[in-house]
Amino acid sequence: MAFSTWSISDQQVSARGAKLATFSAGGERIYITPTTTPLRMPFGPGNFDKTPAIRQNLDFRATPELWDYFTGLDSWARDYLMCHSERIFKKQLTMEEINSGYHPTITQRGSYDPTFRTKINLHEKGVTFWDADGKVRGPPESWVGLTAIPRLHVSHLWIMSREFGIVLVCTDLQLFETEPRECPFARMRSFVQPEPEMEQ
Repeated sequence: MAFSTWSISDQQVSARGAKLATFSAGGERIYITPTTTPLRMPFGPGNFDKTPAIRQNLDFRATPELWDYFTGLDSWARDYLMCHSERIFKKQLTMEEINSGYHPTITQRGSYDPTFRTKINLHEKGVTFWDADGKVRGPPESWVGLTAIPRLHVSHLWIMSREFGIVLVCTDLQLFETEPRECPFARMRSFVQPEPEMEQ
């Protein structure tokens, strides 16, 4: 995993009062394309309270390779945050405290496929959409049946009280139409024999 060149800044406070620490590699922003496999998006963009918003969550179902990638990122982040906790959190934290407060980039619930969460800014210049041929396109009217390859900005670490986690922002999405499903009952109808007419 090429995380050894990554670093996290000192804690900052945004204009809105939010605490954060930005990511960089060699003084540059970090952009990743962690897969070239189109991924399913189980819900499309949304947020917790269902109200219209420019910035929304967008979850992706992860492949086994992505599970390895993001769990590797989480492992690196925990170690880095413990080593630099006094600088980032203004106090020395133990690994137990880091593990308790850290929100992983990827999660798995029960037998379901693991998912990782990103942020998507749905204003004019927030994200660039590409079609399957690599040409710029407009945003989809419906997200149902779409898969996507995301390009992500590893933006910052959000910090709220004793909890914290990495923010991944979609900068580009290459969208693909999935194959339409065939209704299984439609195929069965051709095998159904009509009932014989009863003799009068």
